[in-house]
Amino acid sequence: MSLSRWFIIPLLLFVQLASSGCNQTDIDYYQGYIEGDYLQLSAEHSGRIEQLNVVDGQHVEHGMVLATLLQDHEKATVAQAKARFEQSMAILDDLSKGGRGAEIKVLEASLGPRKE
Repeated sequence: MSLSRWFIIPLLLFVQLASSGCNQTDIDYYQGYIEGDYLQLSAEHSGRIEQLNVVDGQHVEHGMVLATLLQDHEKATVAQAKARFEQSMAILDDLSKGGRGAEIKVLEASLGPRKE
């Protein structure tokens, strides 16, 4: 065997092995790096998270609901305000009926004579 055969046979094997990796068409990954923007987010009000709608690294768009806060305190506050409103409306209704003449006379009598 000549020296050129010892050189050509490994060279052909190398070219064949190197070219066999070039035929892959279904790549499910990419090498390299990406750049992204980090954004600090906060809710308008403090509270405990009830539901998280995104996962770490997920692409989000403007206006997406990322998380939902527990609303127990807010619901209780609304219920309390409704109860106060209903109570105030009942008092207003009672005072606007006008059938309290007898009660007013009793109260005036208990105050005694007026000094003018």
